[in-house]
Parts: sequence; structure tokens; C-alpha cells
Amino acid sequence: DVTENYRLNQRLKNEEILFQQLGRNLKSQVLYISQVKPFKHLYASPTFSEIWGFEVQELLEKPGKYFEAIVTE
Repeated sequence: DVTENYRLNQRLKNEEILFQQLGRNLKSQVLYISQVKPFKHLYASPTFSEIWGFEVQELLEKPGKYFEAIVTE
């Protein structure tokens, strides 16, 4: 049904907008969305760069990248 498809698409667009707003408005936390198999990050909020010290794109390309920033004692 065309009407139902339209409603679903509108709902998806609205949810994407809310999700983007959430990610942008986090100031001291990082929001991640990851896939388990195969493991990879699908999204990281912009605060990732500020907190971890490297770009989100680097994390998306190398999922374990942030382990390099962890200092073991």
C-alpha cells in the first residue's frame, strides 16, 4: 500500500532526525552503534573525536583503534 509506505518512510526520517540530534547534543559522552558479526562500528557521535583524540572516520575504518589510546598501568 502506497500510503503505508509513505507513513513508514516519514516515520523513519523523523527517527533519523531525532537520532542525529541526540548524537550532536551529547557533550560529555560518546554514543556508539556497533554491529557484532562482523564486528564494526556503524556510528559514533561527534564527541568521540574530542574525548578520544582521533577522528570518527578512523574508528569506523579500524574498530579497535580506541584501544591504542588506553594506557595500561
